[in-house]
Amino acid sequence: YVLTVRGVGYRLADGQTAVWVVVESGNTVKDKAAMQLLERELATATQELKQAASELAEELDMPNLSYEFSILPVSRSDPKEQMLLEMLLKSEPDLGDYADGPIVFPVFGRGRALYALASEGINTDTIRETIYFITGPCGCEIKMMNPGVDLLMAENWDATAMQFYQEFYEMAE
Repeated sequence: YVLTVRGVGYRLADGQTAVWVVVESGNTVKDKAAMQLLERELATATQELKQAASELAEELDMPNLSYEFSILPVSRSDPKEQMLLEMLLKSEPDLGDYADGPIVFPVFGRGRALYALASEGINTDTIRETIYFITGPCGCEIKMMNPGVDLLMAENWDATAMQFYQEFYEMAE
């Protein structure tokens, strides 16, 4: 648990846009297909987002924002990951119905796990919609109105946010 959750926290604190946690099913064919689709869609989205951000930064004479996604596979049978798996797999009442396939959880912000993508829900459209939600304009002013759940992790998010803003404004000057 500590290794994966810390890994997610480190990646987010390091500036990644989202970490996509893939809970593997143990079915090699399904797991591999989901990973390949996710890798392909994240690579495409990253290129598109970087291009759009570059154009906007040039137009507004501002520093360029970066977008970076990573994938973190987690085995359902790994005893060290049971606490993380409990948090993720109990975040929605019906996720037990999808034990025969992989389940993808995009984690963003301060460790917020968005809704799960499972079974046929792991497809180009839902991956793209999720990326748009994560990278798009903020739609909710009240945190609890946002979909998903907060993962329990020890991370100094305030210090991370302050460092981000400091670096951003230094680049802007």
